[in-house]
Amino acid sequence: MSSAAPAPARALDASRAPRRRWARRALGLLLGGYALYCGALYAAQPLLFFPGAGPATTLPAPPGVSTLRLTHPDGVETDLWLRAPDPLAHGEGPYPLVVVLHGNGDRIDRGAGPTLDWLNGLGFVAALPEYRGYGRSGGEPSEEAVTADLVRAVDQLTALPEVDAQRVVYFGTSLGTCFAGQLAARRAPAGLLLRTPFLRTDLMALRHYAPPFLVSNPFRNDLALAGFTAPTLIVQHTRDEVAPPEDATALAELLPQATLVAIDALHNGPEDPRERAREDAAVVAFLRAMRSASVDR
Repeated sequence: MSSAAPAPARALDASRAPRRRWARRALGLLLGGYALYCGALYAAQPLLFFPGAGPATTLPAPPGVSTLRLTHPDGVETDLWLRAPDPLAHGEGPYPLVVVLHGNGDRIDRGAGPTLDWLNGLGFVAALPEYRGYGRSGGEPSEEAVTADLVRAVDQLTALPEVDAQRVVYFGTSLGTCFAGQLAARRAPAGLLLRTPFLRTDLMALRHYAPPFLVSNPFRNDLALAGFTAPTLIVQHTRDEVAPPEDATALAELLPQATLVAIDALHNGPEDPRERAREDAAVVAFLRAMRSASVDR
């Protein structure tokens, strides 16, 4: 008995063959194009994560600022600006410390004068560490390298006689909140201030239709801050187009001593002066509470 397919069936299979070949080619082109797209995104990560890095003409330090030049084990040198409050206004030290961690498109020299004046006026030593690769700091930035630099910076800062090592606050904005979280996991502060925070940046890849495992700087604040119990203020901008507002909500739910303040604003700040005043008032109240907190010695 012959097992050969009837002639009409063979003709039908033959007619489908070109379409199958076309479908395989089309699928191959799509997969190849997607791989190229993901490869381009992967290669562009340094620019996406650290757009402010690279050679730049920096502004001089404001009056009264001490510039610390930190040398790291790999030979890279980074800058840190430091200024203590006026002892005539706030008495003799040691004083509480705020470590200001800026966003990825910023530098310490931008707006340093008002920031230092504001924090010194509240009675804090203000420290503005520059990330490697930014401003006058050497090297190339990455999550791992900058976090390690910041750990060494905090170790040096808390050893200074004018700094009360028991009252240290990390104040991060945007991507600076990611470094604040990583730093808090390694050198626990007395308080944490997170303005427009990220929960984890690897999931940002999904916005661009790419798998999260391709992200080289995942910044898992959800893991770094698990178990963190110190007072935390989280400032959420409800119309944030960069840091998902739901990330701030998730962090507030994760941290047992977190206070969430929702501000009607885009990522870079409120347009409404009333919302700006609300945000400023919340931050100042938190910092004053940190300054006056009694510490067991």
